Amino acid sequence: MTLADKIVVLSRGRIQQIGDPQSIYALPANEMVASFLGNPPMNIVPAIYKGNNFDISGQLLAIPENIKNALNLHPEQICNLGIRPDHIYIKVDAQGTSRTIPQRSGEYREEEVSDLLVEVEIIESLGRETLISASLPDSFGFITVQVAGGVGLHPGERLNLQLD
Repeated sequence: MTLADKIVVLSRGRIQQIGDPQSIYALPANEMVASFLGNPPMNIVPAIYKGNNFDISGQLLAIPENIKNALNLHPEQICNLGIRPDHIYIKVDAQGTSRTIPQRSGEYREEEVSDLLVEVEIIESLGRETLISASLPDSFGFITVQVAGGVGLHPGERLNLQLD
């Protein structure tokens, strides 16, 4: 991705998408491309369309109006949602006050978009950044979140994820 002006993503001998690396990363043509490009890869989360919300593992996630207008889904339709690990923010309570963990040093996200409750399973400290694998209640699925290093979280801790 860092050397090419244009790339072709292939799967089983078939072209999935052609374009410049940043465009393909930002707007993947399908689930294969979305999960192939990027490290860590994009989260793919199964959901049920409920009109104004997506039902994700029994939790309702509000759909922003601009996304809702672009969808051509029917009530109760099953779909997969994709979100990059660096587009997820963690909201935690620290001694009764709410704070948002920065994605990168000095960056904070204050406005709420939508929350999902998850439980921390694995924490991978990579120095400058930390990868958190969290499970959704009543689900075998995991969501990976990329945050600034040294966040001080522990396995078993429950967190609210805010999706951008």
